[in-house]
Amino acid sequence: MGNNHWLVKSEPFKYSWEKFLKDKKTFWDGVRNYQARNNLRTMQKGDQVFFYHSNEGLEIVGIAEVVKEAYQDPTIDDERWVAVDLKPVTTLKAPVSLAQMKAEKRLQDLGLIRQGRLSVSPVTAKEWEVILELSEQNAAESKSAPKAAPAFSKVAKKTSAVSKAKQETTKSANSKVKAK
Repeated sequence: MGNNHWLVKSEPFKYSWEKFLKDKKTFWDGVRNYQARNNLRTMQKGDQVFFYHSNEGLEIVGIAEVVKEAYQDPTIDDERWVAVDLKPVTTLKAPVSLAQMKAEKRLQDLGLIRQGRLSVSPVTAKEWEVILELSEQNAAESKSAPKAAPAFSKVAKKTSAVSKAKQETTKSANSKVKAK
């Protein structure tokens, strides 16, 4: 049974945490970086894995578990590349953003921060606990924050006014065409 911790990155528009929850299990494939591949090879059944939304969201959203250790990546005939099977375990109480992790001194050596382009990276036990602590803090803060009505920004007002003016112009042009 593994006791290592990892982080995997996925672009939500390609494979989101929500999709992973629906699938209940997936194979983590398509890794074409040697260091990330070596990390996949090191993963053991039972290891815990943070699921990070990259490119949009930029936050850790859930925890998965390794359910099958490294095997030939089924998407390519080259035996140098491997995949592992993961299953979702739990959604974090509140996501932990990249900006929040970068601001946290205890995470200065986190692989996600040091090597931001690496798609599979190890997480130390200490880093794991700090990220879980941040998630708990975020959840507590979101519960204690007063629910305010959403502000209608100047940009939204201006966009709305422009949109309304275009509609009026179109109506006016359409009525002139009908009148002819």
